[in-house]
Amino acid sequence: MRHIRGSPPCGNPPVHPMKTMKKKKEDRI
Repeated sequence: MRHIRGSPPCGNPPVHPMKTMKKKKEDRI
């Protein structure tokens, strides 16, 4: 998941922020 945060799977801008938000939430928990 960490490598996806820096390098999107298909270079999708809308999916990038969503993954970052999920990562932040997971990091907080």
